Amino acid sequence: MTEELMPMVVMKQMLYGGIVAKSIQAVAELGIADLVAQQPKHVQELAEATGTDVSSLYRLLRGLAMLGVFREIVTGEFTNTPLSDCLRCDIPGSLHDLALYVPHDGNWRAWMHLMDVLKTGKASFKQANGLELFEYLNTHPKTAEHFNHSMTSWSVSVAAEFPQVYNFKDVGSVVDVGGGHGLLLASILQANPNLRGVLFDLPSVIEGALPFLAEKGVTKRCDLVAGSFFESIPAGHDIYLMKHILHSWSDEQATELLSCCRKAIPPHGKLLILEMLIPGGNDFHPAKWFDISMMVSLGGKERTEREFRRLLAQSDFKLQRILPMESPVVILEANPGIAF
Repeated sequence: MTEELMPMVVMKQMLYGGIVAKSIQAVAELGIADLVAQQPKHVQELAEATGTDVSSLYRLLRGLAMLGVFREIVTGEFTNTPLSDCLRCDIPGSLHDLALYVPHDGNWRAWMHLMDVLKTGKASFKQANGLELFEYLNTHPKTAEHFNHSMTSWSVSVAAEFPQVYNFKDVGSVVDVGGGHGLLLASILQANPNLRGVLFDLPSVIEGALPFLAEKGVTKRCDLVAGSFFESIPAGHDIYLMKHILHSWSDEQATELLSCCRKAIPPHGKLLILEMLIPGGNDFHPAKWFDISMMVSLGGKERTEREFRRLLAQSDFKLQRILPMESPVVILEANPGIAF
């Protein structure tokens, strides 16, 4: 292969990226990575276990093996690779549910309207599916399950690292705004026995949080409060957390949310925002791809440091410092007050 042809080959691989995503989704749904987790298996056995056509399954696995997802040891016999291991359900941080969620049909349809997004500046999910994303998830429980599990899996490493990076000494209470079932808050409370927490989210989410918090042994130090963070947020606490919340919303909506938080936070309080920051230049960073996904699905956005500073200033917060973590997520610490 000549050097002149290399860009053509790379571009062809990129053009077939959607097919790769759908192929990975299919093997995740079939649970192939779990079936070969202990020992290699022949495609005949895999087809019998998954109720699929032997020839079709072989062709799919052969194509994925070419990309390093599974490995064909001898003809027809497959085993896992480090890439396919990520799809196993029994590993910490599994990408199994993410593989099922990202290429789901609702997202697929939304991306078919990308040109409309580029021309109008508006998300296409509702146009493509008749419902906003979270309304769609409410009516598609299986997809919602994959979404919630993938978000939890994504948050596991962040939740484990965060209490080690941020010092909660002399902090009395923490409010996790839009905290889901409380993974991050439980991690903080476990690491800080004298701390009290408030888990704040929509009523439908809060209903499912109690069993998780009980499992983590923190229910006696955690209040569960249901509500909308666009209307009011529990007031008077020391620290307010927002993890992966602001990126779901436009600048106007994010300003509205932050303004509601500003009304709740006391003068001594702090706002901690856990999000990815888009760096400058052409280097790879996952925030750049997440940003396009937010643009299409929700009309939200990932942001640069400058954009966060402006957003916070508009809501009467001042960005004090940015703490890096090993994950792509950073901690933005802000105080109430006007930024200059």
